[in-house]
Amino acid sequence: MTDKINDSNNFNNIHNSKTDIENSKANSCNHNVAVKLINGDIADGIVLLSDNNSLRADNTLKESINQLINDWKNSKFELQDRLIIAGHKEAENINQHIRNYMKENGALKGTEYSILISGAESKKYANYMAGDRIVFQTNDKDLQIQNSEFATLVSIDESKFVAKTDTGNEVSFDLNKISFKHGYATTVCNPQTAVKKDVYVLHNNGVGIESSNISMIGNAEQVRLYYNVQATKNVANLIEQLSTAKTDSINSKEENNDVQANEVRQYQSAQNYRKNDYYSNSEEELQKLRDAIVDRAIT
Repeated sequence: MTDKINDSNNFNNIHNSKTDIENSKANSCNHNVAVKLINGDIADGIVLLSDNNSLRADNTLKESINQLINDWKNSKFELQDRLIIAGHKEAENINQHIRNYMKENGALKGTEYSILISGAESKKYANYMAGDRIVFQTNDKDLQIQNSEFATLVSIDESKFVAKTDTGNEVSFDLNKISFKHGYATTVCNPQTAVKKDVYVLHNNGVGIESSNISMIGNAEQVRLYYNVQATKNVANLIEQLSTAKTDSINSKEENNDVQANEVRQYQSAQNYRKNDYYSNSEEELQKLRDAIVDRAIT
């Protein structure tokens, strides 16, 4: 199974994101954040997230994941309206924790089936029950499903799964012909097949907000971004990592992202941050970023 949309779809999603965001009727703050991010104004977007109490820093990755899962559990939104975006390993970890929680609370019902998802040598399995959230990893015209489309399992047996997609389409599929995985947390989303109200982004070591995921933020009513100071020591470092990630994702080193990344490097160097300096995540730092943004706009 693969975690990425094919390159052509990803390229199209990046360039279609501006249109998707402009047509969005979502929360105005998240809309503005998405517009800033898609245009490469990373610092502006991060400040907006912070002003909306949507930016969370923890000491370690484990603490970030635990906080994210706890917030997910307490969400006011329906299960199908929630989405977690994370790196591959982190997404697998989060999916497992959420499944355990769902089982304990009786949200997953019936017999649990183990499906082989890797080669005979590694023997890696994934477990599924009725009620599980999944995301398809293939296109199928006959079933009318698309890659990165989300669904909820309605019933399962040894050879056939029945799922209801978030668009309301009920599909029955052969396990050997259709590729899918758990859909609580995922790595890359297709905004054309998934519009979520409650979005959680786990940022770790430069992995988090990909260009193809940005319009998910613009369409959401609530967005939260989590990072840890072991991998991202302060807000300026977060902005630099996101700027670099966005530049790499669209394969263009001459765009405004590089300019902004250099600005952040200079700012970070001037502040002489120490490793794991927790005060660098303070309101004082964010105010300096706000002032820098205003100065840049004036000039």
